[in-house]
Amino acid sequence: MGFLDNLGKTISQGVDRAKFEAEKLQRTNRIKGEINDLQQQIETNLRQLGERAMELHRQGSLQAPEIGSLVQMIEQLQTQIAAKQSELTAVQNETFEQQAGARGQQAESQHQAQPGASTISCPTCGTALPAGAAFCGNCGARIQS
Repeated sequence: MGFLDNLGKTISQGVDRAKFEAEKLQRTNRIKGEINDLQQQIETNLRQLGERAMELHRQGSLQAPEIGSLVQMIEQLQTQIAAKQSELTAVQNETFEQQAGARGQQAESQHQAQPGASTISCPTCGTALPAGAAFCGNCGARIQS
């Protein structure tokens, strides 16, 4: 019976260890969550403090030079953010058709810049194409040679 007793002890110890590790993981995750909540509270309070200091500086109640330089830096960053938001809006409002048309015009102007180059017209949309083109760069139609 010694073998079975040892096997039973080993299994029991393994189960106890797994239970301990699971409880330990649960406790550590709970504590990490509490730490994260406290850090978020600090960040919120620091943001409010900064906003209030910026407001007081603008009103002239807070005259520290280091605060003035921080306010200027924040205002520059806010200006950059506004510019990036405008850029983002423009990109989000783009359509495929606008891009395809712009590429077609760009390709056409590049082709026209080459003096003496022979051209053909697309039978579908009439776009000028370089001689020997297999497909139309504007509408995608196959060009028959």
